[in-house]
Amino acid sequence: MKIAILFCLLIPSYVMAIIPDTTYIRKPEQLGLMYKDLEVHTADGYKIATWFFPAQDTISDADFAKLNGFGASSPYVMDRNYLCYTEMLDDYNAVIEEVAKQSEVKKDAIAVMGWSTGAYLSMITAYDNSKVSAFIGRSLCTDFEDFIPLVMQVKNKTREQLIVPDDFPKEQMPIKIASNFSKPVFLIVGEMTCVRPFG
Repeated sequence: MKIAILFCLLIPSYVMAIIPDTTYIRKPEQLGLMYKDLEVHTADGYKIATWFFPAQDTISDADFAKLNGFGASSPYVMDRNYLCYTEMLDDYNAVIEEVAKQSEVKKDAIAVMGWSTGAYLSMITAYDNSKVSAFIGRSLCTDFEDFIPLVMQVKNKTREQLIVPDDFPKEQMPIKIASNFSKPVFLIVGEMTCVRPFG
């Protein structure tokens, strides 16, 4: 069975605030990956540079770890002290809408995958978006109450330097939605991740 997986390529797996890197370190063709550019626009008028990867034998987690960055997306002023932006959830949904239109995509087999910040954004999106069938998360932060003290310690930042937007749906962080999350989940964890067990 072929499945479309959306990867959040914005944030590396180690703990940090957002770094809006607009320069591609490498492109998919440099890793021997087949892809096409998708034209994705958000409801508020931003363009998201999106690469669509049809099913192929050579895709690996290691490949995608080398493709971080915001690239050619519309400029968006970001404060590096923000842990996330609420608008990123809208970005996810805009990409899912466009991916679901692709002829190569099985409409009932769309999954989202992310690591670190991308992991909790992916889980929230999977929870809310009926077009998403499954969630894959690596280094999943389950709650800001657990995550922020860890970032303070690792990055030597104060609480005031780690900002969560007031309008971010904190009530939908993974630990709060886990008991009602009914879609398939694959979690990749280790002793150095910020995971608190569900339940």
